[in-house]
Amino acid sequence: MPTPEQQPTSLDPSPLESEFSLTKQELDQFRKLPKTEQEKQKKEMLVRLQQRQEALEQAIQEAIQTGKSDEVKRLVDQQQREVSDLESLLGGDPEALRTEFTSFLRETWKIWGVDEEKIKNAQIRAEIITPSDEDYASRKADIDEEKFGQFTLNPDTQGLDWETLKDKIFIPDPKEFEDCSTVQAVAERLIEKYSHKYKLPGLEYWKFMLENPDKVPDQLKDGNYYFNFGSLVRSSVGSWGVPYAGWDGSKWYRDAYWLDGDWDSPGRVVLLEI
Repeated sequence: MPTPEQQPTSLDPSPLESEFSLTKQELDQFRKLPKTEQEKQKKEMLVRLQQRQEALEQAIQEAIQTGKSDEVKRLVDQQQREVSDLESLLGGDPEALRTEFTSFLRETWKIWGVDEEKIKNAQIRAEIITPSDEDYASRKADIDEEKFGQFTLNPDTQGLDWETLKDKIFIPDPKEFEDCSTVQAVAERLIEKYSHKYKLPGLEYWKFMLENPDKVPDQLKDGNYYFNFGSLVRSSVGSWGVPYAGWDGSKWYRDAYWLDGDWDSPGRVVLLEI
């Protein structure tokens, strides 16, 4: 996320020429790289896109509020050009990075009993952030019902073929978290002890588990709760939670638990060996 100092503070064109911008020269250089090297650099490109689009979105909202229609059009055009550039850069539709999980999330909220009108009006938006950069204490305090629909994605675990990585799924010994009283404490322990050796799957693996039960390691089908700390999801009451799944004997059920929720003995953590 951009820091307050990095956010646009006026409608002057200068905020659009920030460190997050992807220049034509950078795009051209990226396209000339071997595919293996491109894969290594995609993470940085995706993070910069997220930061860049947020800066543009804020500038657009400021222009709307001040009634500057010409400025709105210019900023929207700028945004569309950069999205088009990124589409070429990544070889796919960058909007899919935000909308890939929309249907899945709407289905999940319906299962959870969220009001249909609230689901319809949810502001579904992904934030790309590496878990090691998270401030879990701030997330716990950030409760805003108006922002229902937001979620985070770990750039390290996007676009993976989970079926071929079945043998790379690692479940830490639950004793490692016995002294953790809350979900937040577990998240912080993971970053401290495991993030340098393992990746933290998030919404993408949660979705994979639910949609492909026969392709998930059998060790996860023991009735415990398997948390995917690579993502956070904002609930219908505005608080952030960690998604998890549990096996009921014939299928997976899904839920998410608040960061300030108690960490109980059935809790387990899903990690991916690097």
